[in-house]
Formats: sequence, structure tokens, C-alpha cells
Amino acid sequence: MTRSITTPAPTPATAVAPPPKPLLRGWLHLVGAPAVVAAGVPVLLLASDRSAGLLFAVYIAGVTAMLGASALYHVPMWSPEARRRLKRLDHSCIFLAIAGTYTPIAGHALGGTAGAALLAAVWVGAVAGIAVRNWKVDGPRWLRSLPYIALGWVAILALPALWTALGPFDVALLAAGGALYTVGALVYARGRPDPWPRVFGAHETFHLLVLAAVATHFVVVARAVL
Repeated sequence: MTRSITTPAPTPATAVAPPPKPLLRGWLHLVGAPAVVAAGVPVLLLASDRSAGLLFAVYIAGVTAMLGASALYHVPMWSPEARRRLKRLDHSCIFLAIAGTYTPIAGHALGGTAGAALLAAVWVGAVAGIAVRNWKVDGPRWLRSLPYIALGWVAILALPALWTALGPFDVALLAAGGALYTVGALVYARGRPDPWPRVFGAHETFHLLVLAAVATHFVVVARAVL
């Protein structure tokens, strides 16, 4: 008579345990969030008028939400269910940052019919993107990156008006920030380069590019409201 040997099934915790993450995962954005607020306060106080200040506050809130949600999702160790919920929050807040960045540019610097149309298009796109991300988060990374890239570059549709309102220097900075975001999205989608997997991996490279883009766009937005 033979005895059958069975292998215990993995517990839920071991079945879904994420791989070890780099030591700096999320820390760049944890530092970046309060830095944006600190840099934004003087601009807010010196804004050209109350309307410009309010629109700038929307921008600061959107970018801070993106960086803060990213840090909240990436730094601590969470249960699988908490990770799933925070992943949705993290992805949703990217749309808030995109729409927030456009808000003072379209609402104050551009203004008029063109500004209102651009502002409406961006916020409708952001709300739609948030709805989709909360309905379904999974999918290939390249596919998840496309809506952010598309919404971020919608300014091309208003390029002549932006050129007139902002001037070539600020339009160039706006494009440079968009390029940094786009390269970051490509790094996120491909998972490369992965320079130091145990400390500073591909995702940290992506986060660093996001911070560089935030800094570049901050200059444009601040100049627009001062």
C-alpha cells in the first residue's frame, strides 16, 4: 500500500506576496510632495490676482496629490487588498496632476474661448480617465500609459494660442516637461533601464523623470500666474 504525498497549498499571503522592492521605492515622491507645497506657497502669495492664485492652488493640489498618493502607495508595506485600492488612487491622481497643470495655463494665461475649451477638454478627459482606472486597473503597462500621454499632450491642439499667450521660452519648457513625462512613461512601460534593482530600479528612474517634469512645469505655471 502506497501513501500519497500532497503538497500544502500556498496561503493567500504567500501566493500574492510582491517581490522585494528597491530601498528607495516611493521615497523620491515622498520628498517631492512637501517640496512642491513649500515652493508653491510664495508663488501663491505673489500671484497677480485672486483668480490666478486660486488656479495656481488647483495646480499645487493636483501635483501634490499625485506625488503624495505615489508615496503612500509605494513606501509602506500593504496588504494585497490595500495595495489594490491604493494603486487605483495612485493612478487616478496622475490625471489630477495633468488637469491641475493645465488649469492656470488655460484658465489664466490663455483665457478666453480657447482657454475655456482647453480647460474643459482636459478636465473631462481627467474625470473619464479616473473613472476608467477605478473600473479596471490591470492590463499591460504600455496600454495603461497611453491615456496619460494622450491627455498630457492635448495642448498641441491649442499650440498657436499658447505660443501667443506664453511665448516661445515657456512653450519650450512646457514641451520639455511633457517630453520628460513621456520618457518616464516609456521607462515605466518597459521596466528599463533598471540601474540598481535593489536600491534604485526602473520605477525609481520613472519617478525621477516625473520629478524633473514637475520642476520644469512648475517654472511655466509660476511665470503664468505672477
